[in-house]
Parts: sequence; C-alpha cells; structure tokens
Amino acid sequence: MSRHAVVFSSYIPNREVAFQVGRYFLKWLEKYNRDDDIYIGVNEGSADEWIGMIEAAPLNVTICCVPPNLSCSSDVAGYQAALTGLKNSGKTYDYVWFGHTKGATHPTYDEGHGIREHLEHTFWSQKAAVEAACDSQKFGTFAYDYLPVADPHYQTVELLKSLYPSSVANPIGYVTLYSFFGITGQALEAFLKNADPRFFASNLVSEVGLNRYFFEAGFAWISDMGGYEPYIMSKINSNDRSQFCGLSNTSGNASKVSSSINKWLKDKVNYIITPYPYADNGHVSYLDRRYESFDAFSKDFPDIRPSLNELGLMYRTDKASDQHDMLDAYETYLSKHRDNDIVFAQIGGDLPSFRMWRTYFPKARILWIREGSAASTDDIDGVEVLNASQSDQKLLTKIAHAHRPAVIIDDGRHVANDQVASFLTLFPLLPSGGLYVVEDLHTLSHALRVHFAHGAKTDILQLLHEVMRYIAHGEYGELNSVSELIRPIAPLISNISVFKKIAFLVRA
Repeated sequence: MSRHAVVFSSYIPNREVAFQVGRYFLKWLEKYNRDDDIYIGVNEGSADEWIGMIEAAPLNVTICCVPPNLSCSSDVAGYQAALTGLKNSGKTYDYVWFGHTKGATHPTYDEGHGIREHLEHTFWSQKAAVEAACDSQKFGTFAYDYLPVADPHYQTVELLKSLYPSSVANPIGYVTLYSFFGITGQALEAFLKNADPRFFASNLVSEVGLNRYFFEAGFAWISDMGGYEPYIMSKINSNDRSQFCGLSNTSGNASKVSSSINKWLKDKVNYIITPYPYADNGHVSYLDRRYESFDAFSKDFPDIRPSLNELGLMYRTDKASDQHDMLDAYETYLSKHRDNDIVFAQIGGDLPSFRMWRTYFPKARILWIREGSAASTDDIDGVEVLNASQSDQKLLTKIAHAHRPAVIIDDGRHVANDQVASFLTLFPLLPSGGLYVVEDLHTLSHALRVHFAHGAKTDILQLLHEVMRYIAHGEYGELNSVSELIRPIAPLISNISVFKKIAFLVRA
C-alpha cells in the first residue's frame, strides 16, 4: 500500500495562462508524488490538450472526467469526480492530499503564482514532516493555512450531516485556505464507505445545495465528524488575543482554530461552531453579513474592537506583524489616545497606513505630510494632506505651529540628515506628554547605510544614544556630555524606548 495519494481538481481551458498553470502543477506532482496514486478530476470545459498533458506525464494517474450533470463553476466538481475515482479503486492510504489548479482562470500567470509557491513551500512539500507528526490514527484533516469561519454555516453543517449520517461528532468549523489540505486515510475511508450516495451521484451545488466554496470551507470537516482531531502544520501564536481573523495573520488564525479544537475535544457531540469576524482591506464579514467599513461593523458590534495590529493586517500596511511588525509597540503608546480628539501627524507613509490610523483614531484630526501628489485620500474622511518636503524645516515648523499635533511620526524618506533635522525642529514643538516616533531605523544599519546616510556626520540613533545615557544618569547627568547638536533638546525628553526598527520619544 502506498502511504500517500492525491485527489486533485482541475480546470484547464484553452488559454495559454491555464496551460502554464497546468504544466506547473504537473511538475509539482512529478516532484513530490511521482510514486503515489493520483486521481485528477477534469472539469467540463477543460481543453483536450490538458488530458493529453496528464497522460504524457510520468505519473500514476487516474483521470476522472466530470459528467456534464455534475459540472459547476468551481473546484467542487473536480474534487467530487476524483473522490469517486478513489472510492471505486478500492485502495486505501495513510494520507490523502487535496489540491487544484489554483490560478488557471486568472488573467495572468503571475497573479496567482505567489500563492502557488507559498502552498508548495509550506504545505505540499512537507510530506516527511506530516508522516512524522500527524498520527493517522489520531488526526483527520491536516493543513498549513487555517482560517476560523466568520459565520456558523448552519446550512453546510445540516447538509453534511445528511450526507454523512453515521458521523459521531459535530464539525469544528474552519477554512482550509485556497482548498489545499489533506485528510488521513482512516478518516477519509470512513466517509467514503458511509456517505450518502447523493454525494457521488448528485450535483453538489445545484442539487444538494452546497456552495461553490465547499472544499475550502466544509468538506474537510468530515474528519471532525468522524471524531478525528485536525492537525495544524503552521506555528500557533499562543499569545494571540486578537478578536479578528484575516489572510495575513497565519499564526493568529491558527491560534483561534486551536482554541476551537480544544473546546471541541471536551464535547465533540454538542460543540457549536464559534465564528470570528473576518477583516480584509477595510471590509468585515461576520455572521452572514458583509460590512463595507469597520465603522459600519462597529455600529452593530461596538464591543468588538480590533487591536492596532489587526487593523494593520486588515488594511495591509507594512507596519503590521506580517512585515515590519511595529504595531504592538505603537499600541503601547497610542491606546490611551484611541478615543481622544487629538491632532495626529505622519510624515510620509502610504494609503493603507492612513486607513488604519483613521479607523483606530475615530475622533482625531489626522495630518498626512508628504511631498508631491501621491495616492488620493478622497475615500478617507478626516485625513488632511499637507504638501511639504521633509527637508523644508521652515515649512514643517509652520505646520507644527498651525496644527499643534500631539503625535508626530517620521515615516518619511529615511535619509539620515532629514531624520535628524525633522526631529530637532519638531520635537520641541510637541506639548508635554507628546509623542515623537522615528520609523525604519534599520535603514541606518551597516548593510543599508550606504543608501540612506548620504554622507551624514551623525544620525538619529547616535543622538538618541547620547540622550539615553544622559537620562539614565538622572540627577547626576551632565548636559555637557551631550553633543552640542542635541544639547538644547535633551532636557525636553522624558522617555526613550527603542523597539525593532522603531524609536518612541516622549516630551517632558
């Protein structure tokens, strides 16, 4: 008995992009599954050349063409046909891997290639790791990219129970992102042997009533219903306290699914699916509703407030934990201002950052100080754009006097001289307790300095180091020990905190 098998759904129409995707996945299968049994469902509308490509590949393939009456415009029909082929083979396996021709309908090959590479690296190439850690007697579904569901999926659960009447537990409720996942052989075999014949003979979408995303959120739950625990391949963030889920927060999503699994293990029969709000690029989906903005969502659910990092992930700013990871540090300083009508200013940055700031500070006046005509802020109420070069200290002084910001963030050009000049100019103009933030300090590292120092004699980190020594010495500090450039400002600084890539300074 081969330990592994593949159930693969495919749709390759007569388009060059689709053929490129098809060739990619055939090479993928040859690389990782050359000695495994592969069942490929071929959906209606696929080109004849695609079947020829499969037949020519050096693989152990059973081609399972979708009958016209079972066809639908998603991967569901291809998976259904491939599963029928596996069932009819009478063979059993330890692990069955599910995948499909992701990106074959995209307008360009590159559009989905990043996701394909991610799936290959994190999931499909991990056969040995799955064998070592995923006990096929204990676990059912295994995947890398899990996402909690945003609604209870009552209809899907009831339909699954009707299709799998001998199930012994309720499903946990999760999304196996991109419809790439695995099921241990024992869990899958129990379903294939006991499933209602409608699962194989009826159109799962138009006749049974399942939705077109069933194999992303639904089918893998048959393992839970058989009493098998899901196995999470990705890292679980045990410290995650977020209330939202989203595509970028892999470890946070895993933490939420892990929490649901633990609740399910205590009472599999009576477990009820726990939904989480799903946030993406400013939209929120929750309990069968889609909100076009967080403001609209918060009117219905005022007690569910996202952290700053959750907002950063939602709006896809590079400050969030999937990139520079600054927002937890930011929230330490900014949470007390969240509902205050402060003036908040940032030099530089991009639209995602300001969408995040606008949502986090609903009552604040937000100033975007930038040079030239960047992206429009027409869709962000309450963000005022001020056209100014970071090197123009006179204009920055004028802006600070006119608007009196309580928070100033330097996310500008990251040029050493500009960072120093802006700090020396603007910090003294902050009110007592005001906050000054300098981002992207890694640009002053040895590796990047050549691109940002531009021959500067000093930089902001060198000046901060001097002031930190002065502050640390307390009443024994000697102002003469600080360089002349920073000497007038040193007594005005009550606190300096340095985190990865970022520094926070509080005005005395």
